[in-house]
Amino acid sequence: MNATLEMEADVKCDLERCGIGKTGLQVGSRLLDGMKAILFDMDGVLIDSEPVHATCISSLAEEMGGRALVETELLTFKGVPDREVAAGLMRLFPESGREASAVMKRAFDLFVERFSLVRLISGAREFAVAAGEAGLRLAVATSAAPSMQKMAFDAFDLNGLFETVVTGDDVKRGKPDPEPYLLAAERLGVNPAECLVIEDSINGVRSGKAAGCRVVGLTTSFPKEALIAAGADGVVGAYGG
Repeated sequence: MNATLEMEADVKCDLERCGIGKTGLQVGSRLLDGMKAILFDMDGVLIDSEPVHATCISSLAEEMGGRALVETELLTFKGVPDREVAAGLMRLFPESGREASAVMKRAFDLFVERFSLVRLISGAREFAVAAGEAGLRLAVATSAAPSMQKMAFDAFDLNGLFETVVTGDDVKRGKPDPEPYLLAAERLGVNPAECLVIEDSINGVRSGKAAGCRVVGLTTSFPKEALIAAGADGVVGAYGG
């Protein structure tokens, strides 16, 4: 898929000068000028899991409330911690009588059942390797639980690429709060202003911007217009050149 880059008015660069190229984000991108670290989201940025998550959440909604979720409802669950997914489903279907821990466990079980459908985002691992070799510090800040993060890292050979991983269990306030990205930057010992965040969701973009990071949106889950409106400094459709 050809990538496009949309820059807000205060970011004065075109495709060629930004080093994005016509096919995706590269380590030589102008968006990385002055950056010391890259902070990756996981779902939708490293692994193509959002459609699987959506199916799991909708299936769980049918179990709890007898109906699948409509698209607008599903969008509210993108990029949020598992405990907030559970809380949202409990608000929608209070008559289910399920406790948060039971909802979270069932959501995880459904994801495990469908995990074979998850794929690595094309070019993601290669980009991370190239960024590390270029001297950039790398971290992950995901809303996923540690069990989901470990399963993905083991399956797609991502262990050892990142200096630190922040999961949904590491923070009190998940995205769009800045805490996940602030914690990732703190663990690396890098100023947030010197970190590039790569995000696919509106909540994730808002989290990165609120943390004071530069943010590039990846159009795996939301259209470029929505990511720009959320505050992304640039938007691409893929990795690579």
